[in-house]
Amino acid sequence: MPRPQLSDPIKFCMSCGKQILRKRYGKNLEDRTAFRKRKFCNLQCAGAHHQKDHPTLSALRKRAEKLVGKSCENCGTTKRLNVHHVDLNPANNEQSNIMTLCVVCHASWHWKYGRHRELNVMKPSPCSVCNEEFSRLKMGMCQKHYQRFKKYGDPLMTKRWTGSSFELVRETHSVRSVQTSKESPKACPTAPTV
Repeated sequence: MPRPQLSDPIKFCMSCGKQILRKRYGKNLEDRTAFRKRKFCNLQCAGAHHQKDHPTLSALRKRAEKLVGKSCENCGTTKRLNVHHVDLNPANNEQSNIMTLCVVCHASWHWKYGRHRELNVMKPSPCSVCNEEFSRLKMGMCQKHYQRFKKYGDPLMTKRWTGSSFELVRETHSVRSVQTSKESPKACPTAPTV
């Protein structure tokens, strides 16, 4: 005599509210422990329930990938297509806000009209210490003087080899003045031998 079937708990989908019934796989019913763990009637309800109110940027881009057209609206190519949001808001996936552009047209659109147009021309600026022109400055100094400032606290300080040891020297445009602090040559592995 077969064992009598136990009654199933009455459960409702957390997303749509429909009653959840045990699934049938051929002649077999869904395992009771798997049924007890299940909270949604199907995968669509589970996906809708787990969709966040404030999704991350990568999630917004994944949603927009579904809206890619068949060809670039600018040049007509069908390879390497992207979705472009006209108002630059990736959360706005309305049809009027979406353009399908190839990678090249998309990059050129952003450089021409987008947020990066002020970076199109990087004008070199003079270093506040040496007055040489550089396109990238940190704290108004070129890379060499900025590193010296970080290391020694003064952009004009540098190490010089004097006979048997290194000395910290403050560089000026015409005269170098020697500081009192000294380091042994063992501190630098590339110290020349005399």
